[in-house]
Amino acid sequence: MNPILSILICTTIDRRELFELLHSEFLKQCHGLDVELLYEEDDKTISVGAKRQKLLLRAQGKYVVYFDSDDWPMPDYVIEIMTALQQEPDCVGFLIAMTTNGKNPQVCCHSLRFKVWEKNRHGYHYVRGVTHFNPVLRKLALLVGFPDIRFGEDKYYSDRITRICKREVFINKKLFHYRYTNSVPHKQKYGIT
Repeated sequence: MNPILSILICTTIDRRELFELLHSEFLKQCHGLDVELLYEEDDKTISVGAKRQKLLLRAQGKYVVYFDSDDWPMPDYVIEIMTALQQEPDCVGFLIAMTTNGKNPQVCCHSLRFKVWEKNRHGYHYVRGVTHFNPVLRKLALLVGFPDIRFGEDKYYSDRITRICKREVFINKKLFHYRYTNSVPHKQKYGIT
């Protein structure tokens, strides 16, 4: 029998330490639940889009969601998502905590109700439609897929998946920590590009 949720992690060899921490956290959160964990690691020779597509094709879950190895789930992420999926939506929306280089905490909202990506709207620092961070029915994700590109695959996917999702369960709490990095020393320390 196929799992309910496939958590798909993109990583690179130089992020292995971060990946191992994330994988360990998911093993704890997923224990005893009908969740599949898959990852794709490379030495940056494969585009992010190609890695996401490869994971999507391997996934067996009814729903898929992506993490990068420098992202982090809140402690109740998996149980909250699995509870929302019992309502059989097309997608799950929620709030995202975002920091830049570990500072400047911001709140983002990823939800079907937003059709365009905007800054400082609706009381949030950023709003996005459905993205790869949102659990989505795999059959819908397969209709959209990811192009073989290094940058912008997230926007490509978001623009298209937002148009075809119809029913969302929204969780009004921060479930995901997007740890954005843009400083060279921090990136070098953690192998993030």
